[in-house]
Amino acid sequence: MRCLRYNLVKADFPEIHAFYSLDSYKGERAWEAVLFLTIRFPRSCVIYLRTTATMPDEEVMEIEMPDGQVILYRVPVLKLRNYSIDEIFEKNLLILLPYYIINYEKKISVIAKDEVRIRMLIQEYREIVECLAEATKKDESGTFQDILQMMRELVRYLLRKQPELRERMGDVMGGKVLPLPSDKLREEREAGLQQGISQTISAVIETCKEFNETKEDTVQRLVKKFSMSSEDALALVEEHWH
Repeated sequence: MRCLRYNLVKADFPEIHAFYSLDSYKGERAWEAVLFLTIRFPRSCVIYLRTTATMPDEEVMEIEMPDGQVILYRVPVLKLRNYSIDEIFEKNLLILLPYYIINYEKKISVIAKDEVRIRMLIQEYREIVECLAEATKKDESGTFQDILQMMRELVRYLLRKQPELRERMGDVMGGKVLPLPSDKLREEREAGLQQGISQTISAVIETCKEFNETKEDTVQRLVKKFSMSSEDALALVEEHWH
């Protein structure tokens, strides 16, 4: 059991005032009240993709309070090797699927030389992909493609020295790596940013024209404002100067 020790010196919540006063016709009375703040910690866990036989089943944090109390905060350890494919799907731990190939990490070189083992591995991953498709068929957020791409990437990395096996495994998982929805959103944001810059540059050039500035002055203004080369600025000016 691994134990971590911390001194709790500051809590991240608003200051609590425990003293109140009450004025009345009879005089001033001071009332002391003790307020209790309940903090509920989430049900967290630590995930280990690679483990040893001696690795503990929980992480323990020892918290020493100012009044001398000692609180043990225990966090369960989730070990990838303890979960079969069936358990991963039963418990909806789909995030573990991309890393499942790590269970074969030390056996890859042996598997790659044995056609029977290769077929067993390929069949296992074929079933994983089918089960994943079934488990996410009602999910419109792109979970299936996200997890599938992560699976491809991990398989591609761990099989980097076995190109033939890597290719056969890639065929099972669809071969081509598709972009993640997050990648698509990032590309859309970048495209929107570029469009906004283009519109701003066009507006700057039009403004310069309205104030009868020369092309040369407009070019220098673009160079200074947008940190571009004189050649690029001149090309833009020529494009919009009509």
